[in-house]
Amino acid sequence: MQAGGGYPSARASSMDSVSLTRMTPDPASAPSVELLWWSGCPSWERAIEELRDEMAAAGLEPDSIVLREVATDKAAEREGFIGSPTIRVSGRDVQAIGDEPAGLTCRVYRLRDGRYSPLPDREDLRDALTVATHTATEGKQPMTDAQSEFSLGAQAPEFVLPDTEGNHHELGAPSGHSATVVVWTCNHCPYALAWHDRLIGVARDYATREVRFLAINSNYAVSHPADSYEAMQERVAAEDWPHPYLHDESQEVARAWGAQTTPHVFALDEEIRLRYHGAPDADYNDPALEAFWLREALDDILEGREVRRAQTEPVGCGVKWKK
Repeated sequence: MQAGGGYPSARASSMDSVSLTRMTPDPASAPSVELLWWSGCPSWERAIEELRDEMAAAGLEPDSIVLREVATDKAAEREGFIGSPTIRVSGRDVQAIGDEPAGLTCRVYRLRDGRYSPLPDREDLRDALTVATHTATEGKQPMTDAQSEFSLGAQAPEFVLPDTEGNHHELGAPSGHSATVVVWTCNHCPYALAWHDRLIGVARDYATREVRFLAINSNYAVSHPADSYEAMQERVAAEDWPHPYLHDESQEVARAWGAQTTPHVFALDEEIRLRYHGAPDADYNDPALEAFWLREALDDILEGREVRRAQTEPVGCGVKWKK
């Protein structure tokens, strides 16, 4: 299955082998940039250099590039990887792809002057970064009164949302669970993908302690087709999710909760009062952290203690709002 289409001139799952670099600027307003590579093609190293140059020229942090190695045919098929190097900006390929089959091969790009190259045209890189930066900036949603009222200790806004099988899931008080975790996530964001397995691990580990997990995708599918309801269904069908993946098409739930990024984690007590929100742990680049901040908060909630670290800064791609 192929990922989202390319940019005009102007999905995802757990990764087999991933190398991530640290992001230092505001990640919620900057576009996500990832480079997928296969070790059989040396051109990916030069592609990184050119991409870094273009990001610096666009005023973006070059060290925020997410590097993802595609090492198996299975991974190539899952990622829609048609050759190395593949560069995606906010989930979209920098050059539109057609019917090319996925596989471990060297990619060939058609340049604007008609020639062919192992690297994308620099103009295509510039246009992709420009379009994505503009979209990310305009997509930031101002805080509403409803969002500002949902603070620590407040009761969470109730909702009913469909999962990928069409079943509706309700959140209300009392919850009937010792604790509830609600995570905003999506299919395309490298940060959501990097933390995905850690969050799945928390859901499995705390299931026996009556902790309910709900994942929500509120992204606007018109601008980010990799996050469409159909793409959500395909992803869940291909993976083993221990909890529902809910669709907030209207984005009303995201607005009410003040969701900012993917991921953005909310932990509630049995009365669905907000006890923790923020990032899963301190570093998306370190799987060994195992979503420690979330685990710490859940342990405090389940033991009836005040949450020692009740709020952290959410880190990820900004929620993609409707125009």
